[in-house]
Amino acid sequence: MLQEFGPKPKASGWDGVAVCAWNHLKSVMNDPASYEFVECSEILPSREYGCWMQRLTFRAKNAFGGKILKQYGFFMKYDQVLYTLDMG
Repeated sequence: MLQEFGPKPKASGWDGVAVCAWNHLKSVMNDPASYEFVECSEILPSREYGCWMQRLTFRAKNAFGGKILKQYGFFMKYDQVLYTLDMG
């Protein structure tokens, strides 16, 4: 699996979020300072997608300044986010 997906992405010791997922999210958020962690899944391999996957639920301010609950799926390979999936 390591050859196919690369090494497992590094996870934060604080909340378990993949570091590359957090860096990607921070770069596209309206207000990164408003981020509040809710939960995340383990970082798991997906043979179907050929990469590592993690689901992250958080609260943050939207473009209008209101705080919303969001859930994203992150698809990662070699410590890079390939793509994300907005799950609501």
